[in-house]
Amino acid sequence: MIASSLLKEVEIADPSRVLKQHPHQLSGGMKQRVVIAMALACCTRLLIADEPTTSLDVTIQAQILELVKKLKTEIQTSILYITHDLAVAAEICDRVGVMYLGSICELAEVAEVYQNSLHPYTKALMAAVPKPGKELSAISGFVPDPLDLPSGCRFHPRCDAAKKICQERQPALIEINPNHFVACHLYNGDKLGKSS
Repeated sequence: MIASSLLKEVEIADPSRVLKQHPHQLSGGMKQRVVIAMALACCTRLLIADEPTTSLDVTIQAQILELVKKLKTEIQTSILYITHDLAVAAEICDRVGVMYLGSICELAEVAEVYQNSLHPYTKALMAAVPKPGKELSAISGFVPDPLDLPSGCRFHPRCDAAKKICQERQPALIEINPNHFVACHLYNGDKLGKSS
């Protein structure tokens, strides 16, 4: 049976028993594995995983992340992993797209984003990651109402480097360094590179 083999593929023990159970009889981790198996049933080339470890305990989160990495290699599928967890993105992603209020502000290889962030929002996110012995840094201001978004760059009301143009025009996503794209007026027309 195809369903049983897919459940086995996502490491569910005794898949024939699980096939007969109702969702309320499964743990959070098992439900997540079933959802992944359902997505794989379509023989997809792109698996979209939207916060697949939310509300799971740390041990189950680690198991789901290992499963996602294994499936990526074994099935040779691309995975669009949507998360608020920067540590998870660093662990499992090849490239990272940082979004603010629905707009991509930075896109690059994982190491490049973490070691050489260029967009003010990405820099603020990296500074907000808790580090032992360092005071926690917060992003100033408040997230705007999604029904009343600011004009121009959506991050400008909270950005320490905002200029007048930031209030007026949405910046284009441009390539600053090879395969490193940023949507910020600080870089438009002037490829500043890594030294800036």
